[in-house]
Amino acid sequence: MRLLFFISSLVILIFNACRQDDVPENNPLYGKWKTSYGDTITFSSENGRNILTYDMSLNAGMPVDTKKEFIYRDNKLGLLDGLNGNDFRMLQTFKWKEQGKSFEVQGVEWFLFISSTTTYFTFVKI
Repeated sequence: MRLLFFISSLVILIFNACRQDDVPENNPLYGKWKTSYGDTITFSSENGRNILTYDMSLNAGMPVDTKKEFIYRDNKLGLLDGLNGNDFRMLQTFKWKEQGKSFEVQGVEWFLFISSTTTYFTFVKI
């Protein structure tokens, strides 16, 4: 009985240690980023989910921290914000300026209330 418990525990430990989606080094977005509009955003893992935390207000005096689940797949960033139902809304303008160090996104995809299609935001890892 003890041997069975030991083997089961060992298998569970090995399985959990090998899960690649929980390893921050696997996701090039994890960490803090400085934005070209003067804010800081954070990509992290919380309770097994990828979470983006940023200030939605664009007002340094009255920040509104917002958390959204994100996915990084096929070199694209996707946000779970309800606009695509229960699917991630993939940011079509996301592109690396320097892989793992800086990227840019069109303003209307990042903040849906922005009307200018010529505005792009740059994000630099800090």
